[in-house]
Amino acid sequence: MIISRNTLFIVSSAFAVAALAACDGGSASRTADEFAADSALAADLALANRDTLLVDSIGAYRPSTSISAPGGSGTGDSPPPVPPPAAAVTLPAAAPAPAPPAAPQTSPARSPAARLTGAQACSSAGMENQNECLRALLPAADARMNRIYRSLITEMRRVEGVATNAADPASVQRLRIAQRSWLAERDTECRQRGRGTEGARWARPRVACLGEFATRRANELADQFSRLTAQ
Repeated sequence: MIISRNTLFIVSSAFAVAALAACDGGSASRTADEFAADSALAADLALANRDTLLVDSIGAYRPSTSISAPGGSGTGDSPPPVPPPAAAVTLPAAAPAPAPPAAPQTSPARSPAARLTGAQACSSAGMENQNECLRALLPAADARMNRIYRSLITEMRRVEGVATNAADPASVQRLRIAQRSWLAERDTECRQRGRGTEGARWARPRVACLGEFATRRANELADQFSRLTAQ
């Protein structure tokens, strides 16, 4: 009988061990490394979105180093509470792509100004029209000077006794040279005066300057004519 009892005890113990083994047959619990991996991923997302509150909460999390099987009666610490899932992180809306720089606007090519004639050309800023304006207005500004100049030459030839078809005497030749020199000096002076101030429609102010010089020159020629006829 004693042997039978010992045998029964051993058999009972074997069944108890088998029963305990059967109780551990569930699925394995998550490890500390797996929790740490989840926390690191959430932290990366938080850093990417500048969410410091989420980073701080993850940084405070410390998983337990000893985890028992769920439902077991082992002597290890009870499994730590699973941290709640991190709040969904709202990614900031992507900033709109900057608009490409606007192409510099270029002025359309100007078509050639219509060619005008006479005083009408003064209203156009085209170079050809301004030249036409100058040619149209200058004769009136020089009219008195040119009239006195021709009268002086005629009187000088008469005094010298030169025939109508004969060459000019030396005195008349000197007068012609002096007049050509004066015209060149007048044109140069008026161009310098109007430089940078005449604008695109430069013909009228240029004629005004030329006319001013012509008035003084006409008075000088008139004095010469008066002296010659007074002899």
